[in-house]
Amino acid sequence: MKKLLTILGSIGMITGTATSVVACGVFIPTSDQRISLLDIDDINVVEGETKEEIQARIQARIQKAINSNLAKTIRPVFGMDYEIIWPSDELLAGEIITVKANATSEWLRDYFEIRIQAKTLIHDQRISLLGIRVTDIIEGDEREEILEKIQKAIDNKLKEIKGNDQKAVFGKDYVVDGLEEKWTEPGIILVRAKDESELIKDSFVIRMKDKAPIQIIKISISDINDIEAVVDYEREEIAEKIQKAIDNKLAEANPDRVKEAVLGIDYTIEWPNDESVVGNNIIVKASDKSMLIIDWFEIKIKPSHEIIDGNFDKKTAVPNGVNYFFFDESLIKDYDEVEVVEVDHNGQEIKDESFKKLRYAWLYEKGWINNSGLTEDMIPTEGPDQRTVSITAKNHVGLAYVKLKGVKKSNSKTKTKEFLNVNFVVDIKKFNIASLNNKLNAYVGEEQKTIESRVQTMIDTATFMHTSEDMKNITEPKRDFVIKHYPLHDGIHVGDQITVIANKSSKSIFGEFSFKLKADTRVDIWDLQWQFTPKPAETFKTFKNRFQEALNDKYPELNLQLKKDFFILSNPLLNDDDIIAGQRITINAHINSDKIKCEIKYFVPPGK
Repeated sequence: MKKLLTILGSIGMITGTATSVVACGVFIPTSDQRISLLDIDDINVVEGETKEEIQARIQARIQKAINSNLAKTIRPVFGMDYEIIWPSDELLAGEIITVKANATSEWLRDYFEIRIQAKTLIHDQRISLLGIRVTDIIEGDEREEILEKIQKAIDNKLKEIKGNDQKAVFGKDYVVDGLEEKWTEPGIILVRAKDESELIKDSFVIRMKDKAPIQIIKISISDINDIEAVVDYEREEIAEKIQKAIDNKLAEANPDRVKEAVLGIDYTIEWPNDESVVGNNIIVKASDKSMLIIDWFEIKIKPSHEIIDGNFDKKTAVPNGVNYFFFDESLIKDYDEVEVVEVDHNGQEIKDESFKKLRYAWLYEKGWINNSGLTEDMIPTEGPDQRTVSITAKNHVGLAYVKLKGVKKSNSKTKTKEFLNVNFVVDIKKFNIASLNNKLNAYVGEEQKTIESRVQTMIDTATFMHTSEDMKNITEPKRDFVIKHYPLHDGIHVGDQITVIANKSSKSIFGEFSFKLKADTRVDIWDLQWQFTPKPAETFKTFKNRFQEALNDKYPELNLQLKKDFFILSNPLLNDDDIIAGQRITINAHINSDKIKCEIKYFVPPGK
């Protein structure tokens, strides 16, 4: 079920009904005679429509709802009686438009959502599943019984529109997500047409009902007092803390049936005019119409107290990104079992994973990072007297604090670990890609996908990006950028400009950068494949030195350098002193090199 909710949430369809308009919200006592927006579910919006067009249709539909329910004609006022929350300026397919009644409105209550539909072909004759409703599924229903009800609902719509007995086939024309063998708790089913179906399209949602309504007792949030906000925190980070604290409060009160509070529906956050002023208050209030929570609490903004009490280094990382810290090896010479731990701003170790801002933090073995073989801008080089700490951020912004901890050799019998005087601070925030302006090399004659891949690699390299855990199961993760002004016209010329723009929704990057197409003057080093031969008995370091000499002899004018213009990878990873017999070695030009291109692969046979 959790997996299904994730799928539904990603496409904006965790709702109460199933059409292009998604009706949802909280239930209001019947004594409230205002018009509920929950019942509006027939506004269709297609990608490409303007905000003005959409707003006019919303206004007309709300007006119609009022006129049909009240004895007198009342004109609802946009901005006074209701507001429209736009997901973005572009209004792309799949995004959600929220129409919400204002708390002060005398005529309206609740809210509804509209999912923006993709443009379809004019000649698309498939029947849309939007608007189908199945309302008789309850707790305890068996899987086959539910499938029969779904099939019947689809068949009825086909017959109603087409006028014949043509039937959709489960598995061929449509699939059902979230279907259990037997329903044992309230949940949601998503019925969606398959892309290859020639009969139906779109989708609808079924919400399973309880056998009996469950009484929800409103929980007071007035005693929430453990949320900390300091002047360094971003609004997003504070809002996440507030959401988690309220959800924890609900879970404590009713662990068996927990509903998440929703910002804007169940509670509001009143931000001060300036969050950088110590002493200002952030006020969190439960909404009058919330069926989950009541009361309010406030958070006082505190001063920053970074743990800069000794050896200190501060670096930035993007959400889901990686970065590296170097420190003098002498600082840990008196300690064993040294580890890296995340601490709070007071220097106390954080035990609860949910409160950590870092996914990983560890100390590399001496020299390990230098044997990765990657170029300097991808993996930095550890100095001879240095050690390396690597951190990987979670998908959040804000400051994270890191310390080293180990067993002092003089206390080795007790094995008690203590903090060392080595501290790091990670500032997790978005990266401005404007710093990459005119730094990317692309050439006339290259395919668009090759250039796009190079753009992705450049951004990943600049940000030390790392694929987050929740993206690993997605086949094609959505890129954080779009490429505009790509010269797809005939006769691409040197000097044509390409612009890369970060998506507004990206949590890792912002801004834009440009680069111009060049004539391809790079040297293809492929012929070294045959002119240079590895020696099985030599060490990896000797092999690298000999290959460097071969490059210098053949292309002295290029001044090619290992880890800057090219890199050498071994599989498995080799140390400099390891013999290369029986190993696979690959030489790659740097992806952004303007000097050389090509890839060379060797399999070194066993033996001497």
